[in-house]
Order: sequence, then structure tokens, then C-alpha cells
Amino acid sequence: MKALIIITSISLILSSTIMPEGCVKYKDEIGCTKCEKNYILRNNLCFKTEGCFFKDNDGCTSCKMGYFLKDKLCYKEDPNCFSSRDEVGCDSCRMGYYLYNNQCYKEDPNCFSSKDNVGCVSCRMGYYLYNNQCYKEDPNCFSSKDNVGCVSCRMGYYLYNNTCYKEDKNCFSSKDNVGCVSCKMGYFLKDKLCYKEDPNCFSSKDNVGCISCKMGYYLYNNTCYKEDKNCFSSKDNVGCISCKMGYYLYNNQCYEEDKNCFSSKDNVGCVSCRMGYYLYKNRCYKEQDECLTYRDNEGCISCKYGYFLSGSYCYKKKDECLIYEDNLGCTSCKFGYSLVYSTCIKNPEKCNLIKKDIGCVSCYPGYYLNNYECY
Repeated sequence: MKALIIITSISLILSSTIMPEGCVKYKDEIGCTKCEKNYILRNNLCFKTEGCFFKDNDGCTSCKMGYFLKDKLCYKEDPNCFSSRDEVGCDSCRMGYYLYNNQCYKEDPNCFSSKDNVGCVSCRMGYYLYNNQCYKEDPNCFSSKDNVGCVSCRMGYYLYNNTCYKEDKNCFSSKDNVGCVSCKMGYFLKDKLCYKEDPNCFSSKDNVGCISCKMGYYLYNNTCYKEDKNCFSSKDNVGCISCKMGYYLYNNQCYEEDKNCFSSKDNVGCVSCRMGYYLYKNRCYKEQDECLTYRDNEGCISCKYGYFLSGSYCYKKKDECLIYEDNLGCTSCKFGYSLVYSTCIKNPEKCNLIKKDIGCVSCYPGYYLNNYECY
């Protein structure tokens, strides 16, 4: 029995319907069949009749002040409505409002005149109309056109997309929707802007820049550079291509020849030297008197009698050395001398042999060695 009550209660809750406003009797699949007082039934829906002045069974027949009648229902007038008409609604608005679809909308404060069901049709001075809205004119605009915007600008400005832009102060003439089309003397045009010409430029071309330079200058990437004073001739977009006598060209720059150079080659330097000099890495070096034979880019390769070679330089042989080898020096000494670091060192008294960094290591017969000394 208890379980039956619980099931019945759940069924009632699930089958219950939320009653629409003003309805006192409601049937599923039909809707409301009876309304509260001050409501009328229409198409199974309840409508308030608070604005009704007189009514019958079908609805309102006349409305109170501030309401208008439509389809036997009373609707509250727009507070900005000046007059209403039954079955229509608002048909005129108060000052400062305009009518659109029987609703009153506040006029744009910059609107001069409005038209019902259209909106603003003309604006106050200093404003122009666009899509029935008033927009402030550009302060540099000379004249505007409704639904377009600015159509001409004041002196010193040009028009672009209906907006006024200040002309470049170095511009000579501008064209609307283009910008600057020509510059004043001493300037050239690029990307609608005026740029000052290089003072060393001889002539310029719009949208390019300098195309030729004054005497003593050459052109590179539309800029004028001063020629090297030792340059004989230059070429635009290259630089110096030949040098004056006594100079050679390297990477389009002029370098003074070595005074001991016999001949030079552009982009190399000295290639041969005067008598008594030898070439090493394109430079001339004075030959050593003691040298017998020189070879370019190597230096001395053999020495005169009585000298030995070490690192392209000739050194005088010493009497105490018995054997010399080039680039090694002394390799064997005369009797009474010991070889230390390619140099012959005189042996101390009674000593037969010394070694580098040690001292005497052997004595003459009849003497003994003690602590690297002979006794």
C-alpha cells in the first residue's frame, strides 16, 4: 500500500504541467481554456487587459489613455510617441525623434533633419551623411558629399580614400587618390615621397634616385661616392677600374706600388722586383749580401762561402765549428769544444765533454769527475 502511494505521487509530479501566466485551466495538446480576471483568452493563450477601457468576450473594444488598440488588445504607447492610431500604433513622434516601423528612435544630435521610416536625411554644418548617420568631417576637408565622405581637401592636403593627408613639404604637386606626383628642385620622388638628392648627384630620376654623378664621383646603388684621388678612371656601379702611374688596383681601390717593385698587376700587387730585391707575398725585400741565390716567395735558398742558411737568412760560420748544415746550423765541433744547441762551447779546463743543461760529463785522462767538474 505504501509503495502504491509513492508510485502514484511520482506519476502526478511527472504528469504536472507548468501553468502559463494568467491561465487557470489548462489541457494538454490544447492549451489554456480559462484565464484569470483581467486576462482574455485568445487562441488558447491569456493576454493582460490592464490597458482596456471597455471590453467584451473577445477582448478590448477601447483603450485607456496612453494605450492603443490592435487586434482587440491594448498596447502601451512608446513614451516618445506624439500620437497613436488604433490597429497601427505610433504614427508620429515627439520633437528630436523619428518614426521607423511605428517605433520612435532618437535623432543623431548632429542631424539637421529626419524623415519617418528613413532616419536622418541631412546633417548639420561640419558633418556628412552616411547610411543615415552623421559623421564629423575631416578638419582638413574642403567639401564633403553625403554617402561618400570627403571629396576635396584644403590647400596643402591631398585626398586618398576620402581622407585628407598632409602633403610632403618638398612635394611640388599632388594628385587625389595618388599622392605626390612631382617634387621640388633638389628632390626626387620615390613611393610617393620626396627625398633629398645627393649633393654630388648630377641628375636624378623619379622612383629610382640618382642616375649620374658630378665630376670626381662615381655612382653605386644610386648613391655618389668620391673617387680615389689616385684613380685614373671609374665605372658606375663598379668603382675604380684603373689607377694612375705608380699605383695598382685591388678590389677597386688604388694602392701605392712598392718603390722597389719593378712591375705590378691589378688585383694582385707587385709581381716582380728591382735588382737587389726579392719578392715575397707581393712585397719587395732587400737581398742579403751574404746570400748567393734568391727565389721569389721563398727568399734566400743558398749562401756564399763561409755562411750557412737558416730560415732564408745567411749566418757567418764560426771557426770552432767543424761541420755546418743548412737550416740546422753547426752539427759538429772542433777538439776542445762541445755542441750545445747548435753552438760550439769551449770546454772548461780538464773537461773533455759537456752536455746542455748539465755541464761537464767527461774528463781528460788523469782527472776525475765530481759534481760535473774535473779534478
